[in-house]
Amino acid sequence: MRVFALLLLGALSGCLDMGPGRDIPRGAYALSSVDGNPVPIVIRDDDEVGRWILRADTIFIHGGGRAERRRLVEVTGSPLQPDALMDGRQETSYRVLDGIIEIGFVDCPINAICTAFSTGEIMSDGFTLTVGLITSSGAGIYRRVP
Repeated sequence: MRVFALLLLGALSGCLDMGPGRDIPRGAYALSSVDGNPVPIVIRDDDEVGRWILRADTIFIHGGGRAERRRLVEVTGSPLQPDALMDGRQETSYRVLDGIIEIGFVDCPINAICTAFSTGEIMSDGFTLTVGLITSSGAGIYRRVP
């Protein structure tokens, strides 16, 4: 009888949400600053591509290792394209290990050029994350959106 109870308990525990996101609440996390500078932030400004302003960067944690990232970038004065407000969405994955969060692509096919995971630390109201910008990277702070 004990063996049966232990087997049943083991089977049922597999149904619980014990995935990679168990250490961070589900919800939206918005970028509030990069290297201490508040958003919006100029991420590139030169004659070659124009002025690029990161207006918003929000990560939606769905649980079970699934997430979505949305970025809003304004481009003006570019010789390559008309002025535009670009809204990018990306399904992605995440994992949390010992207070460290990693966010990256869900699958990177063989021979594809994919970005590496961004890594940061869990905080009481969000997390830090390395934010890959066009010409550099910075330390971003993402706060939970109520």
